[in-house]
Amino acid sequence: MKSSRLLSSTLALGVAVAILAAPAGAQDSATMHVTIHVPDSVAHVTDRELPSHARFAIVSRDGQAALVLMDTTIVAQMTDRGLARINASLVRLYLSPKSRASFTAMDVQLLAVPYDSGNHRARMGAGPEALLEAGLERALQEKGHRVHTKVAELPDGSWHAEIQTSFELMRMVSSAVREARESGRLPIVLAGNCNTAVGTLAGLGAGVGVAWFDAHGDFNTPETTTSGFLDGTAVAIITGRCWTQLAATVPEFEPVPDDRVCLIGTRDIDPLEGVLLDESGVDVIEPGKLRSDLAHTLASIRQRVQKMYVHLDLDVLDAKVAAANNFAVSGGLTLDDVEYALSQIAQHFRIAGVTLSAYDPDADIDGAAANAAIRMICTAAGLAGGT
Repeated sequence: MKSSRLLSSTLALGVAVAILAAPAGAQDSATMHVTIHVPDSVAHVTDRELPSHARFAIVSRDGQAALVLMDTTIVAQMTDRGLARINASLVRLYLSPKSRASFTAMDVQLLAVPYDSGNHRARMGAGPEALLEAGLERALQEKGHRVHTKVAELPDGSWHAEIQTSFELMRMVSSAVREARESGRLPIVLAGNCNTAVGTLAGLGAGVGVAWFDAHGDFNTPETTTSGFLDGTAVAIITGRCWTQLAATVPEFEPVPDDRVCLIGTRDIDPLEGVLLDESGVDVIEPGKLRSDLAHTLASIRQRVQKMYVHLDLDVLDAKVAAANNFAVSGGLTLDDVEYALSQIAQHFRIAGVTLSAYDPDADIDGAAANAAIRMICTAAGLAGGT
């Protein structure tokens, strides 16, 4: 490892290098250096306490200690008021001798699907390209990922009806995700609507579990919905409860068994939808039970599958954290909660694909939602190569 490269990275943050270390035979060409802050209680680590592949340094300034690893995620930081809980769970992830997850540079395929209810660039359909414009590609590249981008567009004049057009998009997504997978790339879908997950799962192939982050259950069927919103049926579709004939037209789609699906951060459920969920085998992890229930649920799913599809509806975040869209509600997850959950998923599974959905730029007055979306995607991408 060239200490000059490391110094240039850390000095930009105003800290001085105290110790340098790297495993024998480390290749400089693959090295990325970014400061990750840790509390003093874990400052004096050695290479035996870190993953064997990690190049690291311990740096300090004014009593703060920091680890420099091959990753760009801030784990935790000491302040004059004590430990600021940013990503303390990832500190444990790195330092645990039994940890199975690590951060790895990936070949990433971004697939933007700029549609909402079949309408091009309307409402949440404007979200995918807005995230690209906000610097998502650059953020991933700065973390060492190789990024490829495609934007799905239907021919002009092809819109006929919401349902018809939505399923045509699912078919397009299926083919694009399958192509990315066969090329060895991690597919990350940027979608206006959650129902693109039908195509994403089809493209990923059989044997995949589903971790569905969403404020809403998305478990309505045409018989229970009172809004008529197709997107509110997304999880019902992927579990084979409705729109079965149209779902069968999506190449390689197979319904996912209930016991391979969990809803995370869900808190806004319609009455009849709730009945369906209660009768199902889908686990629902409410925000307040995330840290007590998630590990048990993931361990149960791990008995059936080894790969996981991660679906991130941005309104899983509490509305005070970020106004993702006009459906955002209070009582949701924080960014720390989401990253804790992602780290747990990465310890149990290989993350096979990711979707970030339901971002409406018009609702994001201060840009907090876009920043949160980029951060969540970068965390998921970094964890995806760790198992």
